[in-house]
Amino acid sequence: MGFEIDISFSKMVTIGGIDIHYHGKCKDISPISINFTPISLIHSPKSWNSLVGPNAFYSSYEWIHSLELAHGTNPTFLAQIDDKVLGGIPSWRGDLSGDPLFTLSELIGDLPGSWDKQFLWLGGHRVTANSLICTKGEQRSHVIRELIHAVRVYADKHQFSGIVWPYLSLEEACEIARCCPSANFVLHSADPVVHIPADGFQGFLQAARRNDRKKWQKEIKDFQHSGGEVEWKPLEFDVIQLAARLIAANRSKYGSSGGLEWMHRTFSAQLQSGVAKKAIVALSRVGEKIMALAIFYRHHDWLYGRYWGADIDAPPYSYYVLTHYAAVKWAAQHGFRHIHLSISAWESKVRRGAHLYPLAMVIFPPHGKSGFVSESLARKYNKSVVEHWKKRFLTRPEAIDISWSNWA
Repeated sequence: MGFEIDISFSKMVTIGGIDIHYHGKCKDISPISINFTPISLIHSPKSWNSLVGPNAFYSSYEWIHSLELAHGTNPTFLAQIDDKVLGGIPSWRGDLSGDPLFTLSELIGDLPGSWDKQFLWLGGHRVTANSLICTKGEQRSHVIRELIHAVRVYADKHQFSGIVWPYLSLEEACEIARCCPSANFVLHSADPVVHIPADGFQGFLQAARRNDRKKWQKEIKDFQHSGGEVEWKPLEFDVIQLAARLIAANRSKYGSSGGLEWMHRTFSAQLQSGVAKKAIVALSRVGEKIMALAIFYRHHDWLYGRYWGADIDAPPYSYYVLTHYAAVKWAAQHGFRHIHLSISAWESKVRRGAHLYPLAMVIFPPHGKSGFVSESLARKYNKSVVEHWKKRFLTRPEAIDISWSNWA
């Protein structure tokens, strides 16, 4: 039988250079079962998804399940009472291909440390927008602490040098870090998001700088003058065959890992997990021939842009037409208010209306080990990251979200 303890608290902590005040009263309810399992063995996917917020698509059960089907099983750490999920953290062993997006020494820049050792990665396999899946109730902090403890014990038992949870929002990374005193909070990237005004593409166009607006209109006109037309379709078998070829060719062109077999395996897994039902595909067509495509996933009032592929002779500016201009029009017409873009080419995205939000990682030592860097060093490093991004977009201050100012 469980028991209840009322806990009142009032505290200030400093996480990675930001002072956080928090207080309240929580009810610690036991017993909570903590274990790890392949996500496919969770008894109640609906219970997991009830904890997934509007901006957390890549942590949805269907997406994480598709990753497991495509790339093999990894432990998902679960906090449960009976079959009710209170919190969950997917994990994977990291990327060995050298992709800088998933190489800790590349992500963490010049912050001193032994970052080339084997770390356990938290979040989805090769996901660049992770989220904290946890109950919103009085047990939240307790559940987070218990899950982190389980992860650290697992990492110690399996001889990982540390644990990294990257690509988190600023708010969630702070919350996670304050639940583990030995954790380090480190800023490391920027998340590009397009917000869609109530009056749709016309309002989006009018809100742009004059030079940007003229550039967008010219790119759309050049695309159309080359015979380009935009069509939207669900991710079904005929589209999948073409998408796999175009995306694989594009990945090969830019040196990314994963070719045609990788993409077929990915789409097969998405069909099996059910996440393909959430996909919508923007196609660039010239006559009867499809020349380029972009795949988005629908989640609440968000569109998530995930894949892009094109023939070498696709109409000019197909990328920007499909991933920005046509996407904004379609999203506005169908009730979506935000488009999440990929972690790359920030300048071109900002020039086409994207806003940048800070992304942070939380780094934990295994159970029984001390932290990796001092609080003062983490603070200094985080301030330098903020200065880098503000300087990089000095002429576009409106693109930098106000949350970056926490380190001003």
